[in-house]
Amino acid sequence: MNKKILAIMIAAALLQGCASYRQLESTRKEAVAEQQRAREMMSDLRTRTPVVKESSRQWINPRPVMDKNTGKTVPGCPIVIHTRQSITLQQVVQRITESCHIPVRITPDVLAYLNTSTTGSTQQIQGALPPPDASGMVPLAAIGASDTPPSRLPGNTAALSELNASGLTTLLNAVSSRLGISWRYDGSHIIFYYLETQTFPITYMDSQVAYNATVVSGTMSSNGSSGGSASDAISGDASNTQTTSVDMKSALYQDVKNAVTSMLTPGIGRMFMSTGFITVTDNPQVLETVRAFIEKRNEEMKRQVVLNVEILSIRKTRNEQAGIDWNAVFSDRTLGLSLGSTFTSAASDAITGGVSIVDGKLTGSKAFLKALSSQGDVSVVTQNSAVTKNLTPVPMQIANQQSYIESVTTDTTANVGSSTSLNAATITTGFNMTLLPFILPDSQTLQLLYSMSLSDKPVIENYESGGSKAQLPNVDLKTINQTVDLKSGQTVIISGFQQSGRRSGKQGVGTPGFFGLGGGINSENDDTILVVLITPNII
Repeated sequence: MNKKILAIMIAAALLQGCASYRQLESTRKEAVAEQQRAREMMSDLRTRTPVVKESSRQWINPRPVMDKNTGKTVPGCPIVIHTRQSITLQQVVQRITESCHIPVRITPDVLAYLNTSTTGSTQQIQGALPPPDASGMVPLAAIGASDTPPSRLPGNTAALSELNASGLTTLLNAVSSRLGISWRYDGSHIIFYYLETQTFPITYMDSQVAYNATVVSGTMSSNGSSGGSASDAISGDASNTQTTSVDMKSALYQDVKNAVTSMLTPGIGRMFMSTGFITVTDNPQVLETVRAFIEKRNEEMKRQVVLNVEILSIRKTRNEQAGIDWNAVFSDRTLGLSLGSTFTSAASDAITGGVSIVDGKLTGSKAFLKALSSQGDVSVVTQNSAVTKNLTPVPMQIANQQSYIESVTTDTTANVGSSTSLNAATITTGFNMTLLPFILPDSQTLQLLYSMSLSDKPVIENYESGGSKAQLPNVDLKTINQTVDLKSGQTVIISGFQQSGRRSGKQGVGTPGFFGLGGGINSENDDTILVVLITPNII
């Protein structure tokens, strides 16, 4: 009965071991497949062909086109004005009202503009010619400069020296263009005006964008010693560092405000900007320019892009260790001999086999053979998708936080005793990326500025000095800052990183290669491949 139970237990253990082995083998094969895929993608980096083909075909804009002549259509009227005498704007308005029976209004800003305007007659420059500047040109400000102010035309400055026009629309266009004003028809009145106020919508939110990416590498060391006096003190520092920094700052609403301000008529135009709209007062020509700029800017800023990011990080390791660990304690104490192992680097999880000597002079001696052979295939696949607008940064993070003991302190108080405190800290590792897309105007192409860091989980090492203990985290960090040009729908490898490590060592007595009296050999192979793929799709 006991034999049957024992057989069943052994069979169950074997089946469990087979299942675990199949699972481990399946995981290893998946990691190997990911490694092969990463190698193929890195190979395609040099010979990759475009996946998007451009073709020309007919296209119809689905958006309606605004009629810019709105307010410029007036009822037909056979009015004719032909005169070689001076005629004022008020006289033209009176003729239109009498002939076409349409009321006409003149806004106060037109009268203020015309009454403050001056017209000078063409005159010959008096006096000596101004000296040229360093470039050999006469300064424009000096041409025509005179102590005598230009003369004004007699009468009202709104007078036209002569006028020839047939038809109401032709007459209105001729008068407004010569006086530098504008006109519109609101269905019942004809209005002459100089300045106009319009409000334009801003269809995106304001944001303060500050992008900073810094990569620092190098070493720094310091040393010093001091004697009994200041003259005996010696100190020194040595550093070897390299820093690469990329900075970019942008304020979306401030950029629009600066652009519109540069379009306004100096001393006349004015504007007010708030969240979601901008109000501008200026002549219609300037307002039309501002309108075109705002509409174009709104169209560009509301464009969106879907960023699909895939990170492949493959690390393949293989460790080999072998050696003999002698632990000989001779039974004959008169010899005064002891032999300890010199193979200190053997892993603690190495397979151990040994023979004990039970007779003779070396009674109690033990000889162990330690051997370790391990192979690891680690595949880390990170996938993330984000939707963002033009010139709006998007952060991505897939991280792991791990706590460790930063330091252990012991405080001793007289007549009380001692107290021990643990100071814990946290380290964050994983995948971090910041993407900043700039979609080019009227294009399916974008520029992508990105900063990426990828770190493995930390390896915690215990450190002890002077009775104090601490844990030190070691992290492998990979950092990349780049700018790339991509087309919508393309999948491109924007960066590849491959690192190989080969390490071997021998320990022995007499010579490193002889470890018959203790010692061993060890070797480590470490290959790391990092591949980053980004697929942008402009919406």
